[in-house]
Amino acid sequence: MRSGIKTTMRLRCLRPVLREWININRWLGRRWQAYGDAPWWYNERALVSTFAGAAWLSDGYGFEEYTDSKRGKRKKVFAGRVDLEFAVGRHEFKAEAKQCWLYISFIRDLTSYIEKYVDKAKRDVRRCPPGGMRRLAIVFGVPFLARRFRSEMPSRIAWILDQAMQIEADAVAWTFPDLRRLPVSRRGNIHPGIIVWIKEIKR
Repeated sequence: MRSGIKTTMRLRCLRPVLREWININRWLGRRWQAYGDAPWWYNERALVSTFAGAAWLSDGYGFEEYTDSKRGKRKKVFAGRVDLEFAVGRHEFKAEAKQCWLYISFIRDLTSYIEKYVDKAKRDVRRCPPGGMRRLAIVFGVPFLARRFRSEMPSRIAWILDQAMQIEADAVAWTFPDLRRLPVSRRGNIHPGIIVWIKEIKR
């Protein structure tokens, strides 16, 4: 499947945002392919912006990179930055995000690698006092493979999606748009799409 969404009942409310997130990536991917560019081929900060945009397009709001109080070691409070606050319907969230690059030229288990980033995002968002909001750990995974393996890209995408479903998350969404021209790095790596994992943190 080129695009998809899976959620638990807990985060079913995010389905409109995730649909718009897929639409944004597909639309910009088509728009930017003439330049060999794509919105998922950037850093964490840029990826958070597309998610915030999806919240706005879902009749909610998104507010990025703002200063707020956080809890440090021994419950000490310090001024820190929150990656994202957003709302959809009556649901409001604070989120901390991470990005990981997923090398898929060769088939090997990447679940523990992805889970490390999920754990980092969970640790960060636990430092954010809820303030009446639900807290989310978000991880964006950007698969890439060497250009010489382009003919094997469909099977590599199917494989990384199988890996994606093994990650403990309350929501996962992905898109791998069918583009004539995909972004290729200076090292000759192709970046065909993006996956996002979301985990709600209660404590």
